[in-house]
Amino acid sequence: PWHGTTILAPVMEFLSRSRLDVTLQIIGGGPGTFELEEAMASRGLTDRLAITGPLPQREAVRALRLADLSLAPYEPNSEFYFCPLKVVESMASGVPLVTTRCGDIPNLTAGHAALCTPGDSLEFGETIIQLLTNPERRTDMATAGQKHALQYHTWNANATSVVRHVQELQAERSSL
Repeated sequence: PWHGTTILAPVMEFLSRSRLDVTLQIIGGGPGTFELEEAMASRGLTDRLAITGPLPQREAVRALRLADLSLAPYEPNSEFYFCPLKVVESMASGVPLVTTRCGDIPNLTAGHAALCTPGDSLEFGETIIQLLTNPERRTDMATAGQKHALQYHTWNANATSVVRHVQELQAERSSL
């Protein structure tokens, strides 16, 4: 439920009314998939939903790279905490990301993702339309996001940051 998939059916309904020929592809599956299928069917949008089911990592990355956009519509939650892997993988794969202003996402994406209000399906849909109709902006966002993710959000970059912080603490402790 923390992935915000409940917003996706209303977003797809909005997009279908905009006359854009789009398909929502869920890479993987898991909890919430059945509910999403039902919500899409109740709106007559079954033909606009594709669920890959579990994929080996290489195939999942390939499927992501073929996408025009990656969506991470996290829902509003006062105690929001999440593993940012989905956000970082999208950016590192060079796919423009539409996500929500939840938790540390604004800092994590550093201006290289389209940020929407959590739970606002209209804003989310309008943002998707703006990006789908502006290939140059998508390319710029994807390039900048990928560069940022590969510079700051790899395992090596995180380990280097932790070591630097530990060394700073050790230096402070030594000077006391």
